[in-house]
Amino acid sequence: MIEGYFEPIRPEILLGQQLALSSDCLGNFVNAFTDERSFPSFEGAKIALIGVGESRGSLVNKGCSTGPDRIREKFYRLKRHQYPLPIIDLGNLRVGHSINDTYSAIATVVCELLGARIIPIILGGVRI
Repeated sequence: MIEGYFEPIRPEILLGQQLALSSDCLGNFVNAFTDERSFPSFEGAKIALIGVGESRGSLVNKGCSTGPDRIREKFYRLKRHQYPLPIIDLGNLRVGHSINDTYSAIATVVCELLGARIIPIILGGVRI
């Protein structure tokens, strides 16, 4: 499986969201990777969020490595649709030793998700 490619979402990202979310916000319905024991199951999932905090290759976009968590802060506040699709949040991809290692990991993860008929949504990253 692909669990080894990911780091859990920092608790303060989710805790702040849980306190501020109304009952109909997406964040209440996302199965998120929050600690090493909670990697989300693919079963029933239709959409998977993947954070990519890769900043190498960016000459003018300082701070883009924090992009995935900043996006989550806004995404989780969106209102749930009347007919929601099950969403899993796999956390943030571990950055590789080189930028090409990161790209290779992204390719592996995306292929695995597509093979399971899950739509991947990549949050952040540089030139992906």
